[in-house]
Amino acid sequence: AADTLVPTDSGHVAYAKWLSAFRVSFQTYDGKSKDSILLLPGTFINEPNSPQKEGYLFDGWFFDSTFSNRWDFMNTAIEADTTLYAKWEPLYTVQFESNGGSLVPQINNLLYGAKLNIPRTPIRDGFVFGGWYADSDFMDQWNFDSRGVTGDLTIYAKWLGIYSVVFDSNGGSVVSSLEDILEGSKIQEPVSPTKEGYVFDGWYKDSDFLDRWDFN
Repeated sequence: AADTLVPTDSGHVAYAKWLSAFRVSFQTYDGKSKDSILLLPGTFINEPNSPQKEGYLFDGWFFDSTFSNRWDFMNTAIEADTTLYAKWEPLYTVQFESNGGSLVPQINNLLYGAKLNIPRTPIRDGFVFGGWYADSDFMDQWNFDSRGVTGDLTIYAKWLGIYSVVFDSNGGSVVSSLEDILEGSKIQEPVSPTKEGYVFDGWYKDSDFLDRWDFN
């Protein structure tokens, strides 16, 4: 403390008393800046309003820039010049590419590791929905129960075609066609057709009889 002599009208001397104060600064890392403040030793800081930063979630004030010591505003007093550091958690966006199906809205502001709720199933005429995949080649199916978000990403809808199978008996008895067969499904071998004077020798994928159909 320093003393200053101040003359008064009555001739008396008044002494100014000074107390040491510590400066508290806030490092917001491009969140909206906050002015530093001066506080007396032993003073507790009133927790300031949380800063804001687009694309991030504020996760509190820390005593160190490595974010290993969270500042306790209720129980920690100021004993020296202090800088408090704002910790930010990135927020991610997940887009759903429906690949010709109905629109599925994207999900915004997801934290690292967040699990997704299964979105509504898209619709596409002539196709059956075959699940969501993390890649456009449909090699990596997304597991909503166990898999968490680790960054911005796009999840792709897989579609399975619906087909008809026609049996051309080449002059033999009629064999009914099959409708609404899902892509990738196996079909049951139909009853063999008959043709007078001939023995049936199987079903083929080509009219040159080079590629026999394997029902199994």
